[in-house]
Amino acid sequence: RGGHTLTPEDIVEADRSFGTRLFHQWSPEDYARIRADGKIPTLASWANTGAALDDLMTQAALQSFTVDQEALDARLRSIGAA
Repeated sequence: RGGHTLTPEDIVEADRSFGTRLFHQWSPEDYARIRADGKIPTLASWANTGAALDDLMTQAALQSFTVDQEALDARLRSIGAA
């Protein structure tokens, strides 16, 4: 209402400001760990991180897709180079 436009960054900033913790702040190390775990993360290792389960599972799906896509891209490049 009122003509306000919210950006994704505004929502994340509001989440941080109000302490609602809807969005975990993933580090590069977190992303690497999620990629290593695959589609189903090792939940016990994330228990005390403050990451919500749905956020963790979403990141696991996205990172798993990224890994699979990189493998497909590499395979297609190798076929094209042959």
